[in-house]
Amino acid sequence: MDLLNPREVNPPRKALWSPFPMGARMSQLVRSHYLEPSEWDPVAVLVWNDAPPPRENPELLWVTQGNLRLDAPASDPEVFRLEKHPGQLNAFALGITLGRTQNNDVMLDHDSVSRFHAYFQQDPHSGVWHVVDAESSNGTFLEGVRLAPKRPAPLVDRARIKFGHVELQFFAPAAFGQLLDDKVNPGKAKPSRPR
Repeated sequence: MDLLNPREVNPPRKALWSPFPMGARMSQLVRSHYLEPSEWDPVAVLVWNDAPPPRENPELLWVTQGNLRLDAPASDPEVFRLEKHPGQLNAFALGITLGRTQNNDVMLDHDSVSRFHAYFQQDPHSGVWHVVDAESSNGTFLEGVRLAPKRPAPLVDRARIKFGHVELQFFAPAAFGQLLDDKVNPGKAKPSRPR
């Protein structure tokens, strides 16, 4: 049974990731990576280390100003895959959308995040990921610097991106795979690099 969709009767083989734009909890991914390491599908991800605990009934927020909701962070980070969701009603084909509403590819349930806040694009030639602010109300910040709207900014591995008041960390597929390995085998010595 899918942990993120308990009503699903016959889950697909990779049921860990939700079919909706919400993320999966790190503990679930670590458990899955430990139990079935061959099931890991490498993809770039965003990690929300201070994510609040999951809600029983996620609310749809239509607030456009202030009124920030301050939820206590859970001890379990939330992880979002950077990919388009098939069958998602999202007319924006130029990238992977991030915002507060469910029609985005990545949904951040926080008052400071705009309904359509930003989007991600991967350069087909170089493979470099870029983040673009979509004229959001509270801005998008890369390593503390506010991005100009509609201007792509390249992402490096483990870059910190802030959408409104929500800070996420970008991981390339190899780095996230290594993070999962480190969490599965915390005491395992890392191989030394040849000099």
